[in-house]
Amino acid sequence: MLNKTAIEKLVVLEEKYGLDAILVAPSPDLQFLMGFSPFLCERFQGLFIKKNGECFYIANLLSKEEIAKELVPDGRIYSWWDGDDYVDVVSRILKKEGLENKVIGTSESVRAFHVLNIMEHFPVRFTGARDLLDETRIHKDKTELDSLRKSAAIADEALHQALKKIHPGMTERQIGEVLCSEMAALGGKNPGGLICTGPNTGYPHYALKGEGRTLQKRDILLMDFGCTVNGFYSDMTRTVFFGEPSEKEKQIYHSVLEANLAGEKAAVSGAYIPDIDRAARDIIHKTGYGDTFTTRLGHGIGYKVHEAPDIKQSNKRTLESGMAFSIEPGIYLAGDFGIRIEDVVVINENNEREVLNKFPKELIICE
Repeated sequence: MLNKTAIEKLVVLEEKYGLDAILVAPSPDLQFLMGFSPFLCERFQGLFIKKNGECFYIANLLSKEEIAKELVPDGRIYSWWDGDDYVDVVSRILKKEGLENKVIGTSESVRAFHVLNIMEHFPVRFTGARDLLDETRIHKDKTELDSLRKSAAIADEALHQALKKIHPGMTERQIGEVLCSEMAALGGKNPGGLICTGPNTGYPHYALKGEGRTLQKRDILLMDFGCTVNGFYSDMTRTVFFGEPSEKEKQIYHSVLEANLAGEKAAVSGAYIPDIDRAARDIIHKTGYGDTFTTRLGHGIGYKVHEAPDIKQSNKRTLESGMAFSIEPGIYLAGDFGIRIEDVVVINENNEREVLNKFPKELIICE
């Protein structure tokens, strides 16, 4: 069933930004708009939302009936099969729908080679529309905020339980499995995370290979993880120590914690987003590690783990009621170690700042 409230918001944005339609391929965006997202394969497919509010879906025959159950009677469905030239089929459908010589925005999940092939053979222009799709979800209502609260609470409790089981000798993959198991046991869906130990913590988006590194007796463990409740994500990071940290590690940890608290303090309704980033970044600069804080301060969160609003210098807007985002400063010394502390923050239904994650942030030394 189509999310008519979200469709109405998109139609307004299409008119504002001069789009004649938006194409959304299988993705969290499509799940939000249609309540269903089929498997994304190499075949062209997607939901078109026209600026008059009408919707139609172009599907490969193998998924037509599955999609029709969700779309009809709110929208039309067209199909093609593997023996067809999809460019020819799509071109004829776009012409029938009045989209010849028009401009169509696309979700980030639309494959570039599909739209490039279509534009070579049919007079239509495709352009990115990720920001418009994010804008439809940027203001969460109370029900959505409650889902974010529940998701954050599960992450908090999962970490509390997981730390009782994590010990030196476990691999990064095993640690991740423990965390995910705890989130699932508490009702969290789609649990996942980034787990890194020792020198691997110095890479902000460390990529696990195989089992990963084994946690040592005097080591740093960074855990960036979350799950969903009713489709809404949690995302938190805690960095803990196994054994007594060095003075350098303690200094950097407390600098990151101070930056985290400063960023959260600045994140009030009406705050200018670059000022929030600056409040945290200035603290890390004063410690002499400014060049190692290589990421934005935070990202929006909701139906996708990364959506609007980004908390960064180039985002020239202010915080508004219903916005949800992370505050996650970090210092990353590649090949040595890194520290990150992350919470999800919302401007709640009372237009007040609310930090959703409650797990302690003081320096933790595990046995």
